Amino acid sequence: MVWKKWAIAEIKKAGLYEKDSDYGGDLGKALEELVNIFSKQDHSGLSASITIKLFHRLVNHKPLTPITNDPDEWEEVRTKNGEKVYQSKRCPSLFTTKSLLKENKAEDIDYYYKIDEKGRAYKDQNCSKIVNLPYLPSTYSKLKEEK
Repeated sequence: MVWKKWAIAEIKKAGLYEKDSDYGGDLGKALEELVNIFSKQDHSGLSASITIKLFHRLVNHKPLTPITNDPDEWEEVRTKNGEKVYQSKRCPSLFTTKSLLKENKAEDIDYYYKIDEKGRAYKDQNCSKIVNLPYLPSTYSKLKEEK
């Protein structure tokens, strides 16, 4: 319970319950709800870190096991240049075609991010990368350095 009290105090200190905070104080309430659930689970240090890591993947819409070329993992979403384009049912940032699947490849459109002159992160059409299947996407995009 010491951790729970500490976490709630941190939420308060950050002003996340305040009406003038982002989302009118709802972030504080949402975090407190997650803190309450997590504290009820009575984790050890190891099980807590494993649970947090797995939950982080899930809330970022990243799969827990690698994406494969199994047709059941893909759904047709459009046609491009006469070829059907498929999106992963398990990871929405992955796209492929029949020809790419034959090579055990897909395109991850969230592979990179860029930084503009004001230090803000953004993505554009040059932030994708062809990856090999099976593929377990990272929960964080990599910085694409422009040369």
